[in-house]
Amino acid sequence: MNFSVSSFSYYLIIVPVIMFGLISIGYYLQSAYEKSDFNILNHVNWDVVFATAFLSLVLCFGYNSNIKESKFFVRFPPAQQTFAKVINQTPNPTLLNYGALDGGFYLAANIVPKVKYFEKQNIDPKIYPENMQAQNRYIMEKKVKFVVIRQSRWKSGPPHIPLLKQNYRLVKKQFQMVEGKPYDYLLYKLKSD
Repeated sequence: MNFSVSSFSYYLIIVPVIMFGLISIGYYLQSAYEKSDFNILNHVNWDVVFATAFLSLVLCFGYNSNIKESKFFVRFPPAQQTFAKVINQTPNPTLLNYGALDGGFYLAANIVPKVKYFEKQNIDPKIYPENMQAQNRYIMEKKVKFVVIRQSRWKSGPPHIPLLKQNYRLVKKQFQMVEGKPYDYLLYKLKSD
């Protein structure tokens, strides 16, 4: 189950346009059939029609990573659910989704963000440095009880975030594919003084 809205496939925007196009084509074919004495159903090569339909299904579902990551192929619970169980064991939990767009962790844990920059906006930090400066400040000032970090599987070692190791401890780590790319999700909890 994917809780994220940030992985929205933008090609879905054109689906209504395609539907109206197909309806228009169907209407045109129906009116042309009614006006014609030619019976097209007797002259169709049905083998080609079925082969094309089958090939279309294979291409649509075989190469679409969304269906592979859907709830039909879940082998283990996603990081959002796993982390939500840990987070919800703490009374009045607060969360920071560090360095990435929201991955559905707030929704899964039923948390309303308590800080202004609860996720990293998809804007270059050189243009909008306030976003990441604020997230680093939240960690330094211990403003949240939990921090979720998404780290590329190819990146080795712990993330280099100021005062993260001093203020937080790693409580959970989980591998998850996101849009066909491998990531490790790390859940940090505020250390008790």
